[in-house]
Amino acid sequence: MRFCPQCGAPYPDEGRFCPLDGKPLLPPIPAADFSARDTVHLQPRAATASGAPVFHPPASFIGKLIGGRFLVEEEIGQGATALIYRARHVTFGRRVAVKLLRPEFLSEEKALRRFLREAVIAARLDHPHIVRVNDFGRTPEGHAYLVMEHLDGPSLFDVLTAEGPLPLRRALRIAVQLAEALRHAHSCGVIHRDIKPENMLLIERYGQPDWVKVLDLGLAKVLDLPPLSAAGEVFGTPAYLSPEALTGAQQVGAPADVYALGILLHDCLAGSPPFSGDMLAVLQQHQAVVPALLSARRPDLAVPGDLDRLIARLLEKHPAARPTAAQAADELARLLELLGEDRSADALGPVLEALALQIFADGPSPAALLAERRLDEASRMARALLQQKRLFEEEAAEVEHRMKVSIETHRGRILGLEERRAELQLFPSPSGDAAETGAFDQEILRLEEDLDALERTAAAGWHRQELVVQHRPVREAQEEVRLATRDLIDVYARAEAARPSSLTAALRARLLRLRPP
Repeated sequence: MRFCPQCGAPYPDEGRFCPLDGKPLLPPIPAADFSARDTVHLQPRAATASGAPVFHPPASFIGKLIGGRFLVEEEIGQGATALIYRARHVTFGRRVAVKLLRPEFLSEEKALRRFLREAVIAARLDHPHIVRVNDFGRTPEGHAYLVMEHLDGPSLFDVLTAEGPLPLRRALRIAVQLAEALRHAHSCGVIHRDIKPENMLLIERYGQPDWVKVLDLGLAKVLDLPPLSAAGEVFGTPAYLSPEALTGAQQVGAPADVYALGILLHDCLAGSPPFSGDMLAVLQQHQAVVPALLSARRPDLAVPGDLDRLIARLLEKHPAARPTAAQAADELARLLELLGEDRSADALGPVLEALALQIFADGPSPAALLAERRLDEASRMARALLQQKRLFEEEAAEVEHRMKVSIETHRGRILGLEERRAELQLFPSPSGDAAETGAFDQEILRLEEDLDALERTAAAGWHRQELVVQHRPVREAQEEVRLATRDLIDVYARAEAARPSSLTAALRARLLRLRPP
């Protein structure tokens, strides 16, 4: 494949000149040089720029003071449009990460606007699994920067490269956290558009390993703000691009992130994304090929049928056929919980009944009858209380939903105003915009006061306090079920010990394994 050095349009290897501007094409580049895991930006030929940026060696910022507070210490990463440095707050000594737009992009208004939008979006997203942005601005020399929390840990891509496919529980724990981050982002009207292992760090937080942090909102899209992409432009990483993304960035919505979640989960468990080949082959498969089930790729993994079906739904070609991020998060959490042995009375009932038939061939003992009656009564009480709690949870969820809609509406309005205010600071007009900036400040302050009141009301909501009250008797009833189950199994075990030939070895092992601690 050849590329035009002027407009960047791709052409077959046999081409020699660009028909749009007459420039000689660059020498052919093997398709293998285009990794399906690299973030790409494909422009339609009719919408190509009049000139490609001229790249310069990156300026060194090491030893410089950014924003008057952050002393740059070391370069820790590079992206297509930005450089990442570790820095230290000169007053508090706290480590931070500073992201600076590459100097060659400072003259491009679209690159500056995209960098600005990344800062505004990241500052408004408040979730434990999304990287936190603390500051944004421009240096006296004109370099645009944003300051983020400093994170120590490998990327998910590094982990997969070093370790290969992950154990089922570990992969699901990671996927649940990503889905929760997407649930929050989508509720705020933000689409990430570049979900992939390279953009996820696994750190240790609160003593828990594999704590997910989603990075790089450089391609993020805000549904209620004017798009920065032209019609037909394609952004993202080929291995993780949804079918609809290939028709243009303006077609991409929340289902595109869900599709990438499905690809990533497959990558974690199978050791590779479902589609392989060079970049063009992978893009074609996204649109036309239904991937094989994960269980077919990993017959050794004992993939639960529900997980097979969930991944298939995440990878549906039509966006409307995919679950939402919230639905995916709930289903992944349910699957993760089910991976442990189900010790509920409903699940143990058939097993205990089968054991009792073999142990008490001549009829149950009085001790067994008493233990069975206790377990039955405890189970009925637990089910009744749990049903009452679930009904209340549905009512509380409706209250929370209405409150959340109001909160997110205020946040969206603040986000739009902050972006317009930041644009005035980045691109000041000769006549000055002090009055307009002041009006933005006043309106943002008013909305933030309303938002603060809403958030305080939500945080101190009656439903949360009542849920605690509802939860206590449920926990007590479930504890009674656990104790009753344990006592019943002990009765069975004592009876079986007197007749050791009555149980098969497999059933005896199951009996001991099911005994609650």
